[in-house]
Amino acid sequence: MAEMNLEFAATVVTHLAEQTAILAESLNQCFDTSWKIGPAEQGDWAAVSESLAVPGTVCVFQCGPVAALMLVPGSLGLPDWYLTPNDSQKSRLDTLAMEWGMNLIPPELEAERTAGFGVDNLLELVTECRPAESLAFLQLPVTDAAGTTLASLSMLWPVQQPRWEPLPKPEPATPVAVDVATAIPEAAAATSPKPRLPDPLARLRNLPVAVSVRLTERRINMAQLLAISPGALISFEKSCDDLLDLYVNNALYARGEAVKIGENFGLKINEIGVRPVRPSKILDG
Repeated sequence: MAEMNLEFAATVVTHLAEQTAILAESLNQCFDTSWKIGPAEQGDWAAVSESLAVPGTVCVFQCGPVAALMLVPGSLGLPDWYLTPNDSQKSRLDTLAMEWGMNLIPPELEAERTAGFGVDNLLELVTECRPAESLAFLQLPVTDAAGTTLASLSMLWPVQQPRWEPLPKPEPATPVAVDVATAIPEAAAATSPKPRLPDPLARLRNLPVAVSVRLTERRINMAQLLAISPGALISFEKSCDDLLDLYVNNALYARGEAVKIGENFGLKINEIGVRPVRPSKILDG
């Protein structure tokens, strides 16, 4: 079985030679850009690591016991929101990581888990993830529509302790009037660490759920059903431009539009928490 190690780098380079257009499409959909990605080349991490002590976006891919990182420096021209994304923008980063996990990793392996988020310092993030001493390192140049090289994506593995979410941003301190007579006790109380509350959903996060996408539906009589044969066409009233329904355990959860992710079908979420429209039972007077 293939393993994400140093010797696997040549296989990844060969695989990426056919995937650059797909990778660029995912990158452009995430950041609303029109960039191109060039072929991957093996590089020396030690020679370029200091240049990555800059803000950027990281995509994390878990492949068996180890993980791989893809670093996207902010100097590429990322939009201002990548460090402090809202829910919709965070979904974009997660989708980018998911799509790259499907297309970056050769078919001999599979990205079991992915995540995407912004960080203040890419080099510090890599160090925190405990990279192996023998590190595979690839660079993929990114160019604009005029062919000018903007920066390079950096892919490296294996790392032994990946981080899956950004560090929480510290809240700005609020000035408070303090009584001098009680300043010392209050200061001691303020500096004492607060206990970390348990995550109430921790036991549910690994619970498997069935997710399905429903194209449309209609009712037909039994005679029409029995008349169906290979080559028959069944028409539906739903427009091709209408959003598709995403069901979780047969309950309507979201709506989105169909997209192509490489050679696979995907759903780009537009609405979450959708409630089915029920016809009114009140008769018009």
